[in-house]
Amino acid sequence: MPETAEHLPLTSYQKLLWGALQPGCEPTLCNLSQELLLEGDLDSDALRAAFRQTMSETEAMRTRVMSHNGAPCQVVAEAGAGDLAVVDLRSEPAPLSSARAQITSDAARSWDLRSEPPVISTLYKVSDKRFVWGSHAHHLLIDGAGMELVHRRMREIYSDLLRGLTPTDRPPARLRTLIREEAAYRSSTGYYRDRFFWSNQLNNFRDPCRLTPLATPNTPLSPARRLQFQLTSVHSRALRGTARRYGTGWQAAMVAALAALVQLTTGTRDSLLNMATSARSGPAAKRTPGMAANTVPLRLTIAPGSSLAELVQQSAIVVKTALRHRRFPVSALFSDTRNAEELGLMQGPYINIMPSVADRDLPGATVRTSQLYTTRFCNDVNLDITLVGDAFSLTLLANPDSCCDERLGRLADQLVSLLSRLAWRPGSRL
Repeated sequence: MPETAEHLPLTSYQKLLWGALQPGCEPTLCNLSQELLLEGDLDSDALRAAFRQTMSETEAMRTRVMSHNGAPCQVVAEAGAGDLAVVDLRSEPAPLSSARAQITSDAARSWDLRSEPPVISTLYKVSDKRFVWGSHAHHLLIDGAGMELVHRRMREIYSDLLRGLTPTDRPPARLRTLIREEAAYRSSTGYYRDRFFWSNQLNNFRDPCRLTPLATPNTPLSPARRLQFQLTSVHSRALRGTARRYGTGWQAAMVAALAALVQLTTGTRDSLLNMATSARSGPAAKRTPGMAANTVPLRLTIAPGSSLAELVQQSAIVVKTALRHRRFPVSALFSDTRNAEELGLMQGPYINIMPSVADRDLPGATVRTSQLYTTRFCNDVNLDITLVGDAFSLTLLANPDSCCDERLGRLADQLVSLLSRLAWRPGSRL
């Protein structure tokens, strides 16, 4: 990296992710991965060209993270965003299984962010008209909304190339846009209003809410234990119908189910969940791929004898209110991240509503299945949710040092049971 390269600061949201890692460790284990199964006619040369142009336009995909004057910073490289690898597996005995095994392996990889591009992408050809596309990026540099922006731009360029058109130029998506927006927010009155809100919201909260035991301090980081499962279309539609009946979206129903799981597992009536959200606000930031995800606490009180329906209604209010203040980094209320962890504010269950799988088709090729998921460390249990078609795909991730496969399976069974009650018997009591 040239000595004259500009050293850009990390945003508060990046610092939160950096600080959540074990002290002294590089943030090499926090990946955002996407797997697409496509069927149809796919021009791999045009797709590679579209990938290269998209990466060249996207500063986040050419960024390195290093230390400067004792603090982490990000530097945008002039080139070196990587390429789309194309691998032909048609001669393999089980090409689809081989492709997915490699994608799973890549999803758990570590990165040297000082020298490596923060993204890898591979297209596997498993039959003449069937492809599996795996993409992986480090979450420190891009979030789920950013991945969607990148995929949308790549699809636009690919469509132009297939039609023999020169893709329209687009101004580079600059990280300074996200940095400037956050700096303006931190100097605004809105920042202090949000700080006052969260200070009151978290007042007197002391007892951690955990679904698994606290791991031994200083245990080396390792990939989260992962269990993926899918609700049926009938179950998913019934769950969305329950949410509509109570005047809210399915997201609030998922929050309610996780809160109910915490209550049933721990017995606590005052629970605190953490929810991932986007901190983007202005139109320019909403068009800029990068890391602008934040985490907001959701504090819910479950009264004795209350119903799941009442919990859904409470969750809807809590989520709506929290999202009004979603830009504030709650860890800023404390002298450092460890103090927040000691209060249990960053150690409990975490819910991540992933972007819905929609508009992923490419010209001439249809996406049959799609997964967008994270492979990361976990403090406790994380729940990732994606709407695939008309069915929900759910992934539970847990700290492998405090949760075995059997326990994770039991938690999944309990969660599905609660979601079934929400779908067909929302008036049942907790």
